[in-house]
Amino acid sequence: MKVKDVTLYICEYCGKRLIRKHAMIKHESNCPKNPKNIPACFNCEHCLKEDISYYIDTDANDPDGYIEVKATCLKCDNTGQLMYPPKAERYAKKHIDQFEDQVRMPQICQHQKAFNSPDALVLFFGANKKEEK
Repeated sequence: MKVKDVTLYICEYCGKRLIRKHAMIKHESNCPKNPKNIPACFNCEHCLKEDISYYIDTDANDPDGYIEVKATCLKCDNTGQLMYPPKAERYAKKHIDQFEDQVRMPQICQHQKAFNSPDALVLFFGANKKEEK
């Protein structure tokens, strides 16, 4: 039997455990529970879902050259601006052109109006996967 003492790094925000310091530094900067990564819009009555469509280039085999893609995005009801969450910057680098007409959700917003009840958050964002089980 082998016994090994290792340093374990634990995320301050979500409790995730990693053995590599640089990996934990990267994780904490992108952790969804880090308050710096939670935009004001996530708890705002003015943030609404809206269906949009955009066109992307296809390969040379397609005679039209473009295909229409339908997606759901977020829109500020107060300013009328389409927005994308910070997570999109990390995970949609290949398709960043789909966010051309949108702005990043602000961390602080002068128009923010919090939901009146926690049930409204569930209706908007859906139930947490852990709570569904």
